[in-house]
Amino acid sequence: MTLALSPRAADPSDRMALRRLIGAVAREIDSLAEQGHRLQVMIGAHVAAAGAAEQAVEDAQLIDHLLQHFSGLGEVLRRAAEHTPAAVDVEIAAVLRGLRLDGLGRRLAGAGRLDGRNCSGELELL
Repeated sequence: MTLALSPRAADPSDRMALRRLIGAVAREIDSLAEQGHRLQVMIGAHVAAAGAAEQAVEDAQLIDHLLQHFSGLGEVLRRAAEHTPAAVDVEIAAVLRGLRLDGLGRRLAGAGRLDGRNCSGELELL
């Protein structure tokens, strides 16, 4: 089964198994959760060292809430990838069109061909 996301006939190299794309998104979410955990530790140390008010500590704990949800979403996506039929594929360029994070687009596209016109540059400050 093929899920076409645009009316034109796609070159086979433009297609990617949906389960592969879902797995790639799950890995990205896992990476964000890991980065968030490091940030949580750093912010927690600063909040504790500053002797912040109770409300500030509670606000900082919102990070933990976000990280738990990232982890849960990653797990759901991993299971979804496992249960998606291998024959289902998508036009990867159509899926990623308009994505403003070029590095993310390349990672999600994996071995699928990504036309550089479909996403703009990723801003990396550090």
